Amino acid sequence: MPHDQSNEIFIAIVAGTAIFLLFSTFCITYIILYWKRKVKHVQEVQKINSAFSEELLKSRLEIEEQTFAYISDEIHDSVGQSLSLANVQLSALEESNVFNKGLIRDAKTNINQSLAELRSMAHSLNGERVKTVNLSELIRDEAARFNRNGLYQVSVTQEGDTQSIPEGHRLMLFRLIQEGMQNIVKHAKASAIDITVKQTKNNCSIRLVDNGQGFTADAQSNQKTGMGLINMKKRTELMGGDFQIKSEPGIGTDLSITISYE
Repeated sequence: MPHDQSNEIFIAIVAGTAIFLLFSTFCITYIILYWKRKVKHVQEVQKINSAFSEELLKSRLEIEEQTFAYISDEIHDSVGQSLSLANVQLSALEESNVFNKGLIRDAKTNINQSLAELRSMAHSLNGERVKTVNLSELIRDEAARFNRNGLYQVSVTQEGDTQSIPEGHRLMLFRLIQEGMQNIVKHAKASAIDITVKQTKNNCSIRLVDNGQGFTADAQSNQKTGMGLINMKKRTELMGGDFQIKSEPGIGTDLSITISYE
């Protein structure tokens, strides 16, 4: 075999080997980088799921705490007063030794009212109810509670069926509504609150509008007024949602939350 031809074969073998090694190195590097990215992605997903589960548990506990506080107030203010009045009426009836049909009817009304309140409280204590009840119904119950104290006029508008919202998201959204209303009570000095819930095939949006004093961007960054909003924004983002708030001094605040199912 001629010397030149041998050199060409040798060069071809070396070049082929180099190309093969480079290609193999590229493939191995690509696979390593791919698995690193995949592991990182899995870790990020696990971190997000863990954070969501933690916030979900926190939301459940906060809902329970607020429910217990509400029941305590209702027992003291409403049920206690109704039963005390019924007791006074029955005591008066006992002392008079005279059959008074009107007084008996009034005492019976107060007792029945107290029983109805107690049934309502027992209903609200049922943890399974919060898991299964339509989101708009939970919000309507919350609005009714605010309306009963006479300090606020709360209206609720619903479009679509919110029953299809996953349980975890439903609880978080309900807690966000509660947080928003608490912020209004603490800071807004409002008299009216409008809540709108819209459910479509792909997303759910909630809008909370009040007629309070509003605030500026500087006031929003204030520790007292801003922390609640920051917490609400964080919880919304954990659900992959969008949190928007608009406010103008003297006009009020418009807060919207949208989560997508896509």
